[in-house]
Amino acid sequence: MATYIVRIVLHEATWDHYTDLHAAMAGWLSAQRVIMGDSGKWYDLPDGEYYIQSEEIPERLRDAVVEVATRIKPDPMPSVIVTEANYIAWQLRPIGQDS
Repeated sequence: MATYIVRIVLHEATWDHYTDLHAAMAGWLSAQRVIMGDSGKWYDLPDGEYYIQSEEIPERLRDAVVEVATRIKPDPMPSVIVTEANYIAWQLRPIGQDS
C-alpha cells in the first residue's frame, strides 16, 4: 500500500465547499486531514491537503480525487496534485495547539 499526500484547490470556493470536500474525501477515499509523527503526536495538515493510503497508482487516485472535487465544485475546474510520499518531513501545528 502506498502513502500519498493530495492537494486540492477549489477555485472561487466558499468555506462550505471545503467543508463538503472534507466530508466527501473522508467518506469516499478514506482521506485524513491529519498526520501522525514519529513521536505518536497528531498534526493538522494545511487546508485542502490530505493523507491517503491506497493500493491505487497515482494516476487512478488523481482521477478519483478529481471526480470527488468536481462533484463539489465543477467550475472552474479544481486543481489537484497527488504525490506518493516515501518520506515526509514537515513543520505543522500539533492538534489542539492554537499557535
